[in-house]
Amino acid sequence: MIRKLVFLLLVLTAGCATVSQPTRYYTVDMTCSGETVCPRSVVVERLRVVDPLTRRNIMVKTSSTQIEYYARAEWAAPVDDLVAQKLQTELGESGSTENAYALTGTVLVFEQVDHPQSPEAYAKVRVVVREREKRPLVTVLEKTYEARMPMASATPADAAVALSRALEQIAQAIASDLSQVQ
Repeated sequence: MIRKLVFLLLVLTAGCATVSQPTRYYTVDMTCSGETVCPRSVVVERLRVVDPLTRRNIMVKTSSTQIEYYARAEWAAPVDDLVAQKLQTELGESGSTENAYALTGTVLVFEQVDHPQSPEAYAKVRVVVREREKRPLVTVLEKTYEARMPMASATPADAAVALSRALEQIAQAIASDLSQVQ
């Protein structure tokens, strides 16, 4: 009887001894693409995020009305910081910030989208660009930018790479619009 009880106890505790998968951390590629040419220095001052992006877990849109988050895949920093750093890297500070633009805005979408055909990364950022040194503040550009990039596979690592490329595309569009400002 004691042997059966010990055996039963060992079987039951074996299920409790499973090892959970570690959390993996991701960031966007902060390497400058070299594709963005901005007419003046841009200082990314502050970005906010919409509420669903305040979590560190990487967001996945599974349908037009449902989102999920990777349980064991998180951003290494808050999304607003990652996007701000990447935009700053792409738009750059070309020398002095004395005559620079100031960029603020809101990250509206930063997610992996699971389509039946193939996954994609989707980023959408509303930006406001102002003359940094002029008072009163003069807004020179206010626009929402978005970019979708195909993903090699539906994994957090591929989402991070594709979202990096999406931000590069957004930075190029911002720089192009700023080159039209007089």
